[in-house]
Amino acid sequence: MEIDITQKVTRYVKFVAAGLGAATLLAIGAVFLLKGGDNNVTAEAQITGMTVGVKSRTAGTIVSFETKEGDRVEPGTVLARVAVAVTDEEINELTQNLELAQKNLEEIQKGQTITVPVANPNAAAANADLAAAEARLKRMDDLLAMGAVSKVKRDEAAAAYEAARAVGNQSAVIYETRVQPSPPEVIEAARVVVQQAEAALANAKNDQAATEITAPVAGEVRFTHFAVGNELKAGDTVLNITDADSLWLEVRLADDKAALVSPGQYAAYEIDGRQYSGTVLSVEKPLSIGAVATEGAPTDTEDNRTVVKISLPEDGAFAAGTKVRVTIAVGGA
Repeated sequence: MEIDITQKVTRYVKFVAAGLGAATLLAIGAVFLLKGGDNNVTAEAQITGMTVGVKSRTAGTIVSFETKEGDRVEPGTVLARVAVAVTDEEINELTQNLELAQKNLEEIQKGQTITVPVANPNAAAANADLAAAEARLKRMDDLLAMGAVSKVKRDEAAAAYEAARAVGNQSAVIYETRVQPSPPEVIEAARVVVQQAEAALANAKNDQAATEITAPVAGEVRFTHFAVGNELKAGDTVLNITDADSLWLEVRLADDKAALVSPGQYAAYEIDGRQYSGTVLSVEKPLSIGAVATEGAPTDTEDNRTVVKISLPEDGAFAAGTKVRVTIAVGGA
């Protein structure tokens, strides 16, 4: 049986040709740099990248670091552990303060119970009935003395008088219990106290839970001046992460050399014994004083030099801060 291998051979030939083409371009570039002589700019460079500060969310003491300088980490990786300054007793106290503030608000919203004097609507009638019963009893006593009425009638009048006296002699003023609404400003002040107590408790619980410091982005770990046992304040930058997806070569050049360099020019360099090539990405003056520097960027006396950024291969594993000697082909002078 015959097997047609024409297509396989064709693909293989194309692949080899493409590889030879890329190698040829690199070789041409390298030869150009080597033969360029005075038309090349050679300088010390450094692998540089954007840095993200990792901050502490709460005050506390650093218990341990879970990574080492230069470790590559992913988002969410635990970088350090912190013993927070908030205790369970403080949480309980803040909880009780909130409960008391809430109860106080409820009582204020109900209003204040007061006692006020009001006219007694039954006083006049009761007193009139008593006066009439008293007059009838006196009349019965007189009639009994003359023998005009029986003792039974007189006793009935006496019983009626006692009944009237039981409800009579009422004061013209009585006292009623009423609820007086609290002023709006008092209610609002109590509500503010509740909100403050809620915020204090929530912040304390967040602080108590913030025992781990994690990586916000993928990249390489860079230590700061903090060490195990150091005290932290909320917002302190404990570590830095150099973003692994934003690395480049950075060269600082004096103005005379920088004037020969422009974006798009070819550059060659060696990292860990392997030859690489790239292109000039940008040529610009450094950031003004006070701006945030990138990881690995030179500082102090070199800050006034022109910054030249050169691309790195996307498939390489490079470490920020690595020193590199780079040659830029600047063409004929």
